[in-house]
Amino acid sequence: MSEHWLVTGGSGFLGSRFVARQRASGQRVTIASRSAAGADAIRADLLDDAGIDDALAGARPTHLALFAWTTEHRKFWNDPANVAWQAASQRLVDRFLERGGEAVLGVGSCAEYAWTGDILGELAPLAAATPYGAAKAALSASVERSCAAARARSAWARIFFVYGPGEGDDKLASALVRASENGETFAATEPDRRLDLIYVDDVADALAMLARSGAGAYNIGSGVGTSVRDLAVRAGVELGATAAPAQAQPNVVADIARLRALGWGPATSLDAGLNAVRVSAIAR
Repeated sequence: MSEHWLVTGGSGFLGSRFVARQRASGQRVTIASRSAAGADAIRADLLDDAGIDDALAGARPTHLALFAWTTEHRKFWNDPANVAWQAASQRLVDRFLERGGEAVLGVGSCAEYAWTGDILGELAPLAAATPYGAAKAALSASVERSCAAARARSAWARIFFVYGPGEGDDKLASALVRASENGETFAATEPDRRLDLIYVDDVADALAMLARSGAGAYNIGSGVGTSVRDLAVRAGVELGATAAPAQAQPNVVADIARLRALGWGPATSLDAGLNAVRVSAIAR
């Protein structure tokens, strides 16, 4: 039987790219969200039980991908809605499995881990420092249990710091590009802290691979830490002086060996990715 994917958050920054890849590979995809419109889309409030039932009854999917979440920049870390999305996503998964669903792909975050400054593999301790990370980690564990009980396949992606065209203007890469275009300096509280930046299309390619064959948890990152200072140099921006935080934050870099073993690797260099962000910003 052919796959039919129900994708929550399928019109968003990352979800839309995943949907495009699934459709290009010949899979049927239905998007479900409060603002969904057009063919192969169901308008439903997924935080509401009736909306969940409407989405499942309307699509009758065999496969489920969970992208929808609270995502407002900076606010999402401590947003009370994290708990609501965790609970609603679990209800959706359970009802999907009750209807005979075959596989679930969950979109998680590196924020699920304890940020110790060490390279983070999938077996690193899960001890989130924020409500966002805690909710994602709790959902990961419960989805795995539910799928195991139903003998359905599940894969969970812990995505590191994704960037690319279409991201919010206040995200790091876009903010640096905007400062460069305007001839401004860029304030950085910790210019030498290293983060694992991964281009959005590379993330979408990895998710499409996990949709086909992944089982268990996988890190999606570049495997390389890049400092804000290095990013600024690449973007042609001078860093401005600013007060350092009271407590220094650790580096956050992924071990991506497990995903590489499936045949995936990041294809977009940091310079190429920043240039794509710049071109997109100029076009707007």
